[in-house]
Amino acid sequence: MFMTEDYSRACDQYCEAIRQMASRGKSGSVYNLSVKGAKHFNFSDLPLRQVPVVRPLFRAARFTSSIDSRWGEQIANVYLLAFFDQALKAVDSPLLKGPSSDYPEVQFYKY
Repeated sequence: MFMTEDYSRACDQYCEAIRQMASRGKSGSVYNLSVKGAKHFNFSDLPLRQVPVVRPLFRAARFTSSIDSRWGEQIANVYLLAFFDQALKAVDSPLLKGPSSDYPEVQFYKY
């Protein structure tokens, strides 16, 4: 499973590399989740730990974006839990079947 920043406008070299890796020989499903409004550090706890004066600097440097930090963390947590439950416990999850109305900002690709 790949969970990436927002590639809804264009697929850059990193996005293309992920798609190429996902389409190559594999033994199971490969998931590529792109989160609208997210940047690289939105998938960490960094935005939650920032002091207010620093937040605009991280956005200006494009390390984070306007997605709510707690919501971004929630998205990462539920999808990662669903993936590991499926991969390690053989527990199916509706989140890994396709786009979810609960998380409309997640662009879901399965290879």
